[in-house]
Amino acid sequence: MKSPKQRAVSRSKSAERRLARIVGGKRNPTTGKAVIDVETETEAFGLKSWGSLPAWLHEAWEQTESDAARVDKSPILVLEECRTGGKNVRYYVKREDAWLAQNRGSS
Repeated sequence: MKSPKQRAVSRSKSAERRLARIVGGKRNPTTGKAVIDVETETEAFGLKSWGSLPAWLHEAWEQTESDAARVDKSPILVLEECRTGGKNVRYYVKREDAWLAQNRGSS
């Protein structure tokens, strides 16, 4: 019987294999060294996988999607961390189907 840690590692590897198939890339094996999870010719993917994402993230996405639909545009959710000194950090989130449509053939 696998330990909880072994099950987590197995789930993580499965998720990385799925992502590699989806984006047309290759999964890098876990070596204990700092290495990106999946890569294509042009992009490097660090996969973070959870059983569920926070409700606030789903709500923020739904609002972004709804607002974008009203102006007939593709939704992009921007998550911003406000830092002192004006060096804010932003992350741009897109749905998988939209990302694939935009990047198909360029991976």
